[in-house]
Amino acid sequence: MGQLINCKICGREFESEEVLKKHQSFCTFSRRKYYKERSR
Repeated sequence: MGQLINCKICGREFESEEVLKKHQSFCTFSRRKYYKERSR
């Protein structure tokens, strides 16, 4: 029954909605930082 949900940012798979939500806010934040570094 366990359906995996993918993170829209990095594509990682998560078992539950709340784990994904926690991850995604962090992922968005770190991605933003990462791209700022890259663009310099």
